[in-house]
Amino acid sequence: MDEYGFKKEAFKYGFILGSVELYDVKVYGNGIFGFLLGQPLRYLTPIPCKGQLGFFGIPSKKYIEQEQVLFPDAR
Repeated sequence: MDEYGFKKEAFKYGFILGSVELYDVKVYGNGIFGFLLGQPLRYLTPIPCKGQLGFFGIPSKKYIEQEQVLFPDAR
């Protein structure tokens, strides 16, 4: 990351910063696939959460009810 001018110390770890909608999966063959994502939401208050691999739910639905910022043209 240093080669791109980012400092590791500037990033927060242990938080969910937002969410996206998985609206399609493309299969390219030989076990290669890609996810098409849309409706990105940035949470104004980061949600504390230990990171995990794969898909997982958030710790509590109460966080979803907080104010969110939608990026409408991101699809």
